[in-house]
Amino acid sequence: MSAAGNASGSGSALIGVLQFGYAFAASGVVSKTQNGTAFPMTLTILGCAALASLTSLLFRFMQQQGRFRRRVTMPPR
Repeated sequence: MSAAGNASGSGSALIGVLQFGYAFAASGVVSKTQNGTAFPMTLTILGCAALASLTSLLFRFMQQQGRFRRRVTMPPR
């Protein structure tokens, strides 16, 4: 976030909104599939962990291929 300079507050807000949205979606999935056991919650947690792992691997692969570069520049001091 420090590399974003003046936009770090906006970046932090965006990350917070995304976290809130993902939590909303996950709680909706759990409530729609509830059957009185912990199984729906377990599957939702497993699905979120798998999605996070796949996203991390995708960004690493893209970075190694040169398709994903850090475009934020530091302002001169």
